[in-house]
Amino acid sequence: MCKNKDKVRETKGNINQANFIKVLEKKALKWEFIRMDANVDYKTDPLIPKLNCYLRMKKDEIIWMSVRSIIGELARIKIDKDSIHALMRFPKKEYHVLPISYLNKYIPGMQGIQEVQKILLNEAPFPLEDYSWKNRSSLDSFTLFTDNEVLRSYLFGERVIGRIIDCHVSNPEGDYHANIFYDNPQNVGKKTLPYSLEIHGNAGRDSVNILVNYTKVEVKDDLPFPFQVGKSYERK
Repeated sequence: MCKNKDKVRETKGNINQANFIKVLEKKALKWEFIRMDANVDYKTDPLIPKLNCYLRMKKDEIIWMSVRSIIGELARIKIDKDSIHALMRFPKKEYHVLPISYLNKYIPGMQGIQEVQKILLNEAPFPLEDYSWKNRSSLDSFTLFTDNEVLRSYLFGERVIGRIIDCHVSNPEGDYHANIFYDNPQNVGKKTLPYSLEIHGNAGRDSVNILVNYTKVEVKDDLPFPFQVGKSYERK
């Protein structure tokens, strides 16, 4: 049975009640800037064609996204610490600004940009110190949970490698909830990242279902985030 430099066992059953914080922190990507290309299938509306999404992020500060189809760029989106900015280029030019709290509609507990970045990168969306270990009969899986007056969150994972495969968040009543399923792990440098995630969100009678498949993930030293609102855009 071997050990790595951080004394985290890299063998079957490596994650347990005593070390799950250290294991999950060790397995997370180390980055300040990251670029991610993806194919996106908006399953909520079958009339919407599959899209190409070019994503750039600065840790804890910016999520930038260019959404394209065969006709060109449909939208450019920038999320910062306070707001969601969207340049809609088709069918007409519009500029929308939404509060960052809008993210909380379909993924409960999303108070800021950090939680979104963590979900995209297969990490626990909330501080690991808030989660508790839940004993399960299966030796091949693990469950972590946090439960308070405003939020419930469960993480289900493969115990052999300490990878999260399902992230669940909801309000206590359960009428606002989201599940994120992860699959297709690929190497990114010396780390591993699932290249497929499926997001199911329900907000009362509204729902969303999005399938994201990354085609390229690169950790960068720096990245530009071009976003300019032209005079021809109608402000909304």
